[in-house]
Amino acid sequence: MAGRGSTDTLTRYLSAIAEKILGQPIVVENKPGGTGGVGMGLLKNAKPDGYTLAASTDSAFTRLPHVTKVEYDPLKDFTYIISIGSPRIGTVVRSDSPFKQFQDLIEFARKNPGKLTHGIGGVGNATHLAYENIARMEKVKFQFIPFKGSAPNITALLGGHVMVATSVSTTWIPHVKAGL
Repeated sequence: MAGRGSTDTLTRYLSAIAEKILGQPIVVENKPGGTGGVGMGLLKNAKPDGYTLAASTDSAFTRLPHVTKVEYDPLKDFTYIISIGSPRIGTVVRSDSPFKQFQDLIEFARKNPGKLTHGIGGVGNATHLAYENIARMEKVKFQFIPFKGSAPNITALLGGHVMVATSVSTTWIPHVKAGL
């Protein structure tokens, strides 16, 4: 079973605290996909009852509307109430990978155009756009494999389905510490 992504994990943690303060249960539903666009589209179309909230990375608001059609206007359709954290992002490989330094990835991609499979936690998010820029600057081609979030991305890396993954540190640090 795949682990939870960082947004889901943080939301569940904060919800448990809020339940104690509010004295009522909070139901967390994970709606992955579209770099947060799926969940934000559902939120926009939800009945405004004062009880429905969403948690998302900034990608759904700052990047996604610029690269694809979304069902919402990030400036008009939501009331923002809190900003939490700033995740660290890293690129990781399995411990048995032949890649030991970042330059090893670039050299492999240069010698094998389109053969380096690179897991990303969604199309159009910060990591995807950053690596598109790296590919352009280095004049290499990566084969991006998008996943519905960081947890399935790291699961695919650990299972050997992608050669490298870029994700928030909360999803890969436990695996690095375990020597995987």
